[in-house]
Amino acid sequence: MWRYYGVGIVNTVFGYALFAGLVAAHLEMFLAQILAHCGGALFNFTLFKRLVFRGTAPSLARYIAAYALNYLISAASLAVFYTFTRSPYVSGLLAIAGASSVNYLVLRSLVFLRDRQAA
Repeated sequence: MWRYYGVGIVNTVFGYALFAGLVAAHLEMFLAQILAHCGGALFNFTLFKRLVFRGTAPSLARYIAAYALNYLISAASLAVFYTFTRSPYVSGLLAIAGASSVNYLVLRSLVFLRDRQAA
């Protein structure tokens, strides 16, 4: 779990910087979020495979499905937080925080399986 959040910090900085940069460039908030989410997912897969879930046989199809679910949770969170904060920057940070815990559980139990569990 510690490695997950260590890598998560690096990925969060990468993904949030991309999101904030796109918003600052006047891209619509939800479009910026999906682009940053996709960029972060690609960046994350390699880091997770090499640093967090070593010795596993990851399923790329399950990874894509997990990140699609993570995106839905994140987008819903972004919408809810935006109604309260009216700041895409604060809402983006809060959405990341909420979705990351769910993401860890999904990745650990459905994507990065030990070799004997891989389907």
